[in-house]
This record gives sequence, C-alpha cells and structure tokens, in this order.
Amino acid sequence: MGTGLKVALIAAACIATLAIVATAVTAKKGFSALIKSILQGVVAIFAVNLVGMATGTSLAVNWYSLCAGAALGAPGVISMLLLNVIFRT
Repeated sequence: MGTGLKVALIAAACIATLAIVATAVTAKKGFSALIKSILQGVVAIFAVNLVGMATGTSLAVNWYSLCAGAALGAPGVISMLLLNVIFRT
C-alpha cells in the first residue's frame, strides 16, 4: 500500500470520527448513547472470551480488536467473530 493511500485512509477515518463525535455532541442524548455503545462493544469482547472458555471460540484482546469493538459496538464484535470463524486455519 502506497504512502498516499495510507494518508488518504487515515484522513478519511479522522473525518468520519469527527463527524460522529460532532453529531453525538450536538444531538439530544447523543453523547451518552455514544459512550454506552463504546462500553457495550468493549464489554462484548470480554464476554465473548468468557463464553469462549466453554465453547472454544475467542477473540484476541489487543488494541485493534478493542478499537473495533469500541467504534462499531456489538455489531463489530459479531463481525470479528464471523471473520474468525471464516478464516480459521
């Protein structure tokens, strides 16, 4: 991946993050809903790992998975689980 593409992707991610935060701050109850969604995603990752002790399915807890869980919430955790099942070797 070229340097220009990396810069463009980082800029797009920053703009999207600013748009989400701006909407959350200006909307009625938006900021509290944003915080609840972030917490829900992070707790879902740890819940998957607790249940994973019995089922054998788990997610790695690192900065990438925590950020994906925080940014995307429970649907992000479900997507990571599906990708884990699809690409399991």
